[in-house]
Amino acid sequence: GALVAMLLTLALFMMARSGFRRGIELMPWPDGLEYAAAAVNLDRGLGPVLHFGGYSYPSRYTEGYPLILAKAYPILGRRVELLCLATVVMGLVAIASLYLLAFRMFGRASAFASCVLLALSPVFITYSTLVLSDVPTMTVTILAAIALYHASEAEDALLSSSFWIVSAALCGLLAGFTVMIRPTNATMLVGIAAAMFVIRFRRRLVEFLPVAIAF
Repeated sequence: GALVAMLLTLALFMMARSGFRRGIELMPWPDGLEYAAAAVNLDRGLGPVLHFGGYSYPSRYTEGYPLILAKAYPILGRRVELLCLATVVMGLVAIASLYLLAFRMFGRASAFASCVLLALSPVFITYSTLVLSDVPTMTVTILAAIALYHASEAEDALLSSSFWIVSAALCGLLAGFTVMIRPTNATMLVGIAAAMFVIRFRRRLVEFLPVAIAF
């Protein structure tokens, strides 16, 4: 707990040191402006579209990241200039999630090292203060990896089917959402499918139905 708190403090300090001015200005343009406009329209029940001059236009981006911003918008007092704070929170969640995943798989030292490297990464710190989807999609992908790890553990330990189904379905849900944020993330499904064929799987194909539905 104390170690995770220290890592989160380090990441937040680096973000504050980088500054939030560009994020408050919804930079980079036009991406940040478009994400913010889609989020505001989602909050108003108008859908992830853009409204200019009395006309509606489809956004160039999928609605995954605007959905996150739309949920944060009321919490932030419906102040558009504060939407960058939603990305800041997602960056901190990424640090905590990475620590949990690395700790479960490789131990405390590897978890600490990986989180320090991420917290000191200039690209990660900069993108965590902007209205961009890069950091949120990474966070959701890490959470999907955690769910996949728990499903794999349940498989190895021969735990009850219900525990495995819940873990696998959660993985499918998170994987689907990260693809919703960034369609290019669908490539990770190739790796998951390859791993399933490489290892000797003990589950019946019918048990993958909840995963497919969640995705």
